Amino acid sequence: MEILDFHTSSYHNRPGLELEKRGYRNGNNLSLHIVLIIVAIISFNPWCNMWKEISPKYFSLYANPWYYIIGFVSFMMSLRGLFIYLKLTEVQIIKMKNN
Repeated sequence: MEILDFHTSSYHNRPGLELEKRGYRNGNNLSLHIVLIIVAIISFNPWCNMWKEISPKYFSLYANPWYYIIGFVSFMMSLRGLFIYLKLTEVQIIKMKNN
């Protein structure tokens, strides 16, 4: 069984990648992935996000395209994390080594 050290692990930064590495979904939940998808949509939506309302010249699609490219990557990674979560089993299957 793998024990995660939350001080050195990147678990809190990349839940989808960490789930894929572990191979089971214990210690994570569906609502986390749904919230990450919603946050990516709300934060990086080029038509009506909070930052564009505050500073429309800086956060326009043409003035700062990298912001929206990073947003698209974040959205895709959050979708990938959700699909990995749904694909994995509920419990960890412990494999015994025959020595």
